[in-house]
Amino acid sequence: MGSLSSTTVFEDLIINGSIGGATRVAYVKTTPTTGSTVEVYLDTDPTGEEATVTCSVIPNTPATDLQDATPTLADGDQIFVVKMNDIWYCANLFHPT
Repeated sequence: MGSLSSTTVFEDLIINGSIGGATRVAYVKTTPTTGSTVEVYLDTDPTGEEATVTCSVIPNTPATDLQDATPTLADGDQIFVVKMNDIWYCANLFHPT
Protein backbone atom coordinates (compact mmCIF):
# COMPACT_ATOMS: atom_id res chain seq x y z
CA MET A 1 0.00 0.00 0.00
CA GLY A 2 1.27 3.47 -0.89
CA SER A 3 1.70 6.33 1.53
CA LEU A 4 1.33 10.08 1.36
CA SER A 5 4.55 11.88 0.51
CA SER A 6 5.37 15.35 1.82
CA THR A 7 3.26 16.76 -1.02
CA THR A 8 0.57 14.55 -2.53
CA VAL A 9 -1.85 15.95 -5.13
CA PHE A 10 -5.46 14.77 -5.50
CA GLU A 11 -6.98 16.83 -8.35
CA ASP A 12 -6.73 20.41 -7.04
CA LEU A 13 -6.30 19.33 -3.39
CA ILE A 14 -2.72 19.53 -2.11
CA ILE A 15 -1.85 17.94 1.25
CA ASN A 16 1.45 19.04 2.77
CA GLY A 17 3.03 16.83 5.41
CA SER A 18 1.30 14.12 7.42
CA ILE A 19 -2.44 14.05 8.10
CA GLY A 20 -2.21 11.15 10.53
CA GLY A 21 -3.67 12.70 13.69
CA ALA A 22 -6.15 14.97 11.89
CA THR A 23 -8.23 12.25 10.22
CA ARG A 24 -11.77 11.77 11.56
CA VAL A 25 -14.61 9.36 10.87
CA ALA A 26 -17.76 10.76 9.28
CA TYR A 27 -21.12 9.21 8.40
CA VAL A 28 -23.05 10.19 5.28
CA LYS A 29 -26.16 12.15 6.29
CA THR A 30 -27.79 12.34 2.86
CA THR A 31 -26.99 10.26 -0.23
CA PRO A 32 -25.15 12.64 -2.61
CA THR A 33 -26.51 13.47 -6.05
CA THR A 34 -25.00 16.22 -8.19
CA GLY A 35 -21.72 17.91 -7.37
CA SER A 36 -18.71 16.78 -5.39
CA THR A 37 -19.84 17.44 -1.81
CA VAL A 38 -21.64 15.28 0.71
CA GLU A 39 -23.39 16.15 3.99
CA VAL A 40 -22.09 14.15 6.97
CA TYR A 41 -22.20 13.68 10.72
CA LEU A 42 -18.74 13.77 12.34
CA ASP A 43 -17.75 10.94 14.69
CA THR A 44 -21.26 9.65 15.50
CA ASP A 45 -24.26 8.79 13.31
CA PRO A 46 -26.77 10.51 13.51
CA THR A 47 -25.94 12.78 16.46
CA GLY A 48 -22.49 14.11 15.52
CA GLU A 49 -21.63 17.61 14.40
CA GLU A 50 -22.90 18.22 10.87
CA ALA A 51 -20.44 19.19 8.12
CA THR A 52 -20.14 19.46 4.36
CA VAL A 53 -17.29 17.40 2.90
CA THR A 54 -15.63 17.93 -0.50
CA CYS A 55 -14.77 14.70 -2.34
CA SER A 56 -12.35 14.11 -5.23
CA VAL A 57 -13.37 12.08 -8.28
CA ILE A 58 -10.18 10.97 -10.11
CA PRO A 59 -9.96 11.61 -13.07
CA ASN A 60 -12.71 14.19 -13.21
CA THR A 61 -12.90 15.01 -16.92
CA PRO A 62 -15.59 15.61 -17.83
CA ALA A 63 -16.84 16.55 -14.37
CA THR A 64 -18.41 13.57 -12.58
CA ASP A 65 -21.06 13.91 -9.89
CA LEU A 66 -20.73 11.74 -6.78
CA GLN A 67 -23.94 9.90 -7.76
CA ASP A 68 -22.08 8.67 -10.86
CA ALA A 69 -18.88 7.66 -9.05
CA THR A 70 -17.61 4.55 -7.33
CA PRO A 71 -17.50 3.59 -4.56
CA THR A 72 -21.08 4.75 -4.12
CA LEU A 73 -22.14 6.69 -1.04
CA ALA A 74 -25.46 6.25 0.76
CA ASP A 75 -27.04 7.44 3.98
CA GLY A 76 -25.10 5.99 6.95
CA ASP A 77 -21.94 5.02 5.03
CA GLN A 78 -18.65 5.66 6.85
CA ILE A 79 -15.90 7.79 5.25
CA PHE A 80 -12.69 9.38 6.54
CA VAL A 81 -12.28 13.15 6.49
CA VAL A 82 -9.62 15.75 7.22
CA LYS A 83 -10.03 19.50 7.79
CA MET A 84 -7.63 21.87 6.05
CA ASN A 85 -8.01 25.65 5.91
CA ASP A 86 -11.53 25.36 7.43
CA ILE A 87 -12.69 23.00 4.64
CA TRP A 88 -13.52 19.32 5.21
CA TYR A 89 -12.11 16.93 2.57
CA CYS A 90 -12.81 13.24 2.09
CA ALA A 91 -9.69 11.06 2.38
CA ASN A 92 -11.39 8.38 0.25
CA LEU A 93 -10.97 8.75 -3.53
CA PHE A 94 -13.74 8.16 -6.05
CA HIS A 95 -13.69 7.14 -9.71
CA PRO A 96 -16.20 7.68 -12.56
CA THR A 97 -18.34 4.60 -13.25
